Amino acid sequence: MSEVQIGERTFDAEAITDAHLSHGRRDFRPLIVGMGMILLALLVPTAGVAAGVEFWLLAPVGVGLFVFSPVAFYFWLRSSKQVLVVVADDELYHFAVDYVGEQRARAVVAEFSR
Repeated sequence: MSEVQIGERTFDAEAITDAHLSHGRRDFRPLIVGMGMILLALLVPTAGVAAGVEFWLLAPVGVGLFVFSPVAFYFWLRSSKQVLVVVADDELYHFAVDYVGEQRARAVVAEFSR
């Protein structure tokens, strides 16, 4: 009976029925910041004009917020992490690839994927 070590957990090799790499959850904070920047790009000049400030004084602020909002969306898209999913004894086990090691995760997938 052989055993397989993944991270700090040990599995019986016959108990593992599947293993694959998947994407984990994204961090939604950059998405919220990006949407907030677009909203502020509209609201700051509008509120400024309503308060009596000259539009052309506040327009660069709105344009700057709008132009730099894609940076936040880029960070949101890059926030997904790879996860090693192992099915053993009819249960799912999730391991961060950064924790297990990319070479080890790929070796487990090559050995146990369906």
